[in-house]
Amino acid sequence: MALAQEVEVLLPTLASLPMAAMITDCSGVVLCVNPHLEALVGYAADDLVGQPLGSVVLGTSMQDNFQTVAATGKPWKGKSPFPQKSGHAVPLEITISPIRGATGAASHFLVTARDVPESSAVDVAWQAEARVHQAVFSLLRFAGDHSLGEVLQQTLDEVCALTESKVGFCHFVSEDEQSAHLQAWSTATLRDYCKAEGQGLHYDLGMAGVWADCVRERRAIIHNDYQSLPHRKGLPPGHAEVVRELVVPVFRRDRIVAILGVGNKAADYGQQDMETVTRFAELAWVIAEHKRTEEKLRKKEKRHQTILQTAMDGFWVVDH
Repeated sequence: MALAQEVEVLLPTLASLPMAAMITDCSGVVLCVNPHLEALVGYAADDLVGQPLGSVVLGTSMQDNFQTVAATGKPWKGKSPFPQKSGHAVPLEITISPIRGATGAASHFLVTARDVPESSAVDVAWQAEARVHQAVFSLLRFAGDHSLGEVLQQTLDEVCALTESKVGFCHFVSEDEQSAHLQAWSTATLRDYCKAEGQGLHYDLGMAGVWADCVRERRAIIHNDYQSLPHRKGLPPGHAEVVRELVVPVFRRDRIVAILGVGNKAADYGQQDMETVTRFAELAWVIAEHKRTEEKLRKKEKRHQTILQTAMDGFWVVDH
């Protein structure tokens, strides 16, 4: 039985469950939800279906849980914040159970959720993670009907807010990793801090300042005392003053394809900041790849339409 048919068979059972529930595929992408879940999180089914619940919405740790359930065949239960349409994140107790297909292997999952009792303690770190989940979900929805440039700027705005940073930037890196070109500044950076040259500016990474250390060392870099760095270089005219910075590389097949950085947080950057920036850098690249693929398809379709129209215009009907 095909996956779509299996899900179709399960829909009546899903709707009749007395708790919030959804069905996902093996990677955690939502296939269908029941009314209880819609009521719990405030989103309609159309908002949730197709979203990668197990990777970017609830985070990589939840993705690991999906993989564990698939490998062991045993259910998983735990707590996770879930973004609500209201802008808040609700603490939920989530259970992931495998649903086996015709081969006996888990073909998809039943995910149920319920409110965590009010008496349960919710610490600061958990609340911070909840804000990250909400920002990721909002960004995915934003990406649907906005351009790549707008999505990159929105990504920087989100990550700057989460890390309490005053500046943010994103560069794409050339295939030989020798140069980078600026893709976006955060809104606040453009408005309040940086009047240097903007989008599209190219940098020779061999000559670039300490922000390019993440390429040279091939890892995320934190500089919490920028002024004391012996290898720092001068800033171009109009560039924002740098007090501290956190810059992360994005890898694809062992090649650095992009750099995303934030700066000038009032306090030192730490491990949690690094994890947040890394997560959004990865998400930004996934969206960028998707957007560029969409654009190529649009151009290809337009070219085919032009060829077809030209061919049609070339036909003459001759009446003998």
